[in-house]
Amino acid sequence: FGMFAEEWAKYQGMYRELWSESVSRDQRAMVMRLQLGWNALSWKGFHLVDAMRNSLRAVQDRQQNSSDACGEVSFWELSEVGVWRDFVTSSIASLPNALALSTS
Repeated sequence: FGMFAEEWAKYQGMYRELWSESVSRDQRAMVMRLQLGWNALSWKGFHLVDAMRNSLRAVQDRQQNSSDACGEVSFWELSEVGVWRDFVTSSIASLPNALALSTS
């Protein structure tokens, strides 16, 4: 355990801080935080949101068919980028209808 103990001691304060900021007081909920080195309010960011949502959905689908306690876990993605992605893609999808109504 020598190397592990040294590494743990080095990062213990950071882990405690992250835990206190990411896990609810009753320890029944957790938030995952990501900090990107690029502007997420872009198509690249929208694709990241799609990939995260698909991954979370796939994990949740697999767990629902399991007798494991983890099968009761619920996942959500909620972010500024996700809200913008939903707004932009919904607006683009409704554009043909808006154009058709404006010409009639």
